[in-house]
Amino acid sequence: MRIGQVLKRSDRAGCLENGRYSPPVPHLRFRAPGIPLDAAGLLALLPDLDDEPESVLRAGRLRRARVRGQDWQPGAPLRRARSRVVPGGAYCLEDAVAPALPELGRTAVALVPDWPWWDGQLARAAFGWSSAGGDGRVTRLSFEALGPEDLDAAAILTWAEAAGAPIVGALAHGGTACGGSLRFARPMEDGGPALDWPKVMISPPDFPDDGATLEISQETAHALRKGHPWVLPDDEMGDATRFAPGTLVRLAQRDRPAVGLARVSGSGRVAARMWATGEEGVNDPRGIEARVVDAVGRRSEWVAKAMHPDGTDVFRLVHGEADGLPGLAIDRVGPALRVLVSGPEALPLVERAWRTALGAAGLPDDTPVIEVLNLRVRPPGRHRAVHLIGGALTEEMAWVGREGGLRFGLDPGLADAERPRPGFGWFADQRENRKRVAARVEPGRRYANLFAHTGAFSLAMLEAGAGDVVSVDLSGPYLEQLERNLALSGLSGIAHSAVQRDVRQWLEDLGPNDRFDGIVLDPPTAAAAGRRFWSAHREMRGLLAGLIRRIEPGGFLLLARNEQRSRKPLRGWVEQAVRDAGRQLSALELAPPSADFPRMASFPEGTAFEGILAEVS
Repeated sequence: MRIGQVLKRSDRAGCLENGRYSPPVPHLRFRAPGIPLDAAGLLALLPDLDDEPESVLRAGRLRRARVRGQDWQPGAPLRRARSRVVPGGAYCLEDAVAPALPELGRTAVALVPDWPWWDGQLARAAFGWSSAGGDGRVTRLSFEALGPEDLDAAAILTWAEAAGAPIVGALAHGGTACGGSLRFARPMEDGGPALDWPKVMISPPDFPDDGATLEISQETAHALRKGHPWVLPDDEMGDATRFAPGTLVRLAQRDRPAVGLARVSGSGRVAARMWATGEEGVNDPRGIEARVVDAVGRRSEWVAKAMHPDGTDVFRLVHGEADGLPGLAIDRVGPALRVLVSGPEALPLVERAWRTALGAAGLPDDTPVIEVLNLRVRPPGRHRAVHLIGGALTEEMAWVGREGGLRFGLDPGLADAERPRPGFGWFADQRENRKRVAARVEPGRRYANLFAHTGAFSLAMLEAGAGDVVSVDLSGPYLEQLERNLALSGLSGIAHSAVQRDVRQWLEDLGPNDRFDGIVLDPPTAAAAGRRFWSAHREMRGLLAGLIRRIEPGGFLLLARNEQRSRKPLRGWVEQAVRDAGRQLSALELAPPSADFPRMASFPEGTAFEGILAEVS
């Protein structure tokens, strides 16, 4: 279970200076567990307090907090050990003492919240790490010294925080407060204690503390106010790396109103992603669960259809920034949920988001939930990027998806867990375009599906009555899955041919009289193609004119472009290609992603593809 940090961080909590560690004096702000407790019981859950709970209370250091919007107003101290604590209520603990650093030898073990990576090493700190297993809530990490010196506890704590896996009980490094001592020690065989995962945990607040402010430039503020959801680093921005990924911070310019709230991404090309905008955003009461419920509610049509045997059960429930949950997407994928994490700021949201999505979509608690970590920055060494984080798998489970009358195989990715593939064998964002194409199919006519992948458009055209469909792709495994999909959909035996070739070579080798009543062209942005590398940016325009010459009068071309860097609109490409082919356009319309993949006008990076449907005379 991933738990966000609870420590107030107006600056880095503790530091390494000249090789020596300077511990901070924590000031914690937290929410009590959702169970009945008294003040002494609440304090007993926090690790390594310097006094007994009664002494802390007499000193007046535990305070009930009044929360107005996002601002904490410390209230009166809780002076009696039996004072009632409200489950889920907000509290402040002032002047707590950080846990002492453990004395380590050549090896150590630690507990971290659900760490997905396998192993690696940090050469500059002379230690290696590896996962020693977990249970979906907690991972046990093993550390080993690589050089002649014993392990440096402070260096490991700092690394764990920066890596997004703060060690349990390490309050000064973003670790969860959950009772007992720091879960970091020598292994038991070397005289260390047993490291048990506590049954009760203290939750972090869902809003930033007073010191969590990231300064941004005027140019960045202007872009954010226009609706772009990413905070991009520049020379005037403050240091975002002093916050752990996922930390909720205020965005502000000096002496100006707050721009809003953002969740810190880290040190990559995106520094933070917006959570709420404007002055109202600073006091935005919507938490993670509310955003997920709203997102699923906007897909109520698909949720309802999925309950019927001929409905669609592959669609998107949460679409990242467009649904107010940056870096996070959740898909219904046949019998499972799939959680796609594309930014480290989304890691603290995952647990609460998928559990809420299950309930909002009306799915049972034992539904398999598969997480895909599609992160740009990864730890060194091998690491598992796809794994089961909820529910259960059974041998009888059929990995088959439904889209109306079509059936198709799904690949959850668990068999190749080191490769984080955003796709799962069927592109749900092209659902509406399959309907657009099927509506233009005339019985008995001939059509082509180029860069066919596993044949989604081919199945749609055959089901609509196409007399002949040619599916071209260079990948043999994709075409094998296409044949299985035909069988699953009851379309085997219908006039269909699969061609394993480079599309450019296929086009060059067509006979002079080969014509099609419609062509679908949905290529990857880039791909290895034998000795000829495919780049959509370089080669799409040259390919288009040759394809348009092969379209019968009145036929159509569906074109999708999956790259973001091209500044020329796709419409211009098509119009130029039609002129180059000596043909004319009789109709042209946009063919955007399906509505469950909503677009933001100010955020082209968040749009899966750009599509055009053209009719040629």
